[in-house]
Amino acid sequence: MNIQEFRKEIVSIVAELREEYDMADMLDHVDMIADGRSEVIYYSRAWDFVAMVRECDWSLYSDAKQMFQDNMWDHSDIDTMMAQMAYCIWTIALNEYIQK
Repeated sequence: MNIQEFRKEIVSIVAELREEYDMADMLDHVDMIADGRSEVIYYSRAWDFVAMVRECDWSLYSDAKQMFQDNMWDHSDIDTMMAQMAYCIWTIALNEYIQK
């Protein structure tokens, strides 16, 4: 996935959510959507995804890093951390687009 595909995916997901839910319900579904993304589930995809966002959208990466640090998640291994960072990126990107 490249940054353009990622942005298109965000737009598509939010469009689908807007068809079915009001604002509060859309925000409630963000966690479930982010948690089910292949970039969150598979470590190798998480690494690639986080690196891509870090390179292409520093602001989003920085916000995700702050969310990760604020949540004090499990830091036992680097693969888990990358998956958690991918989750943070998806969550922030979806929430920001929903609130536009």
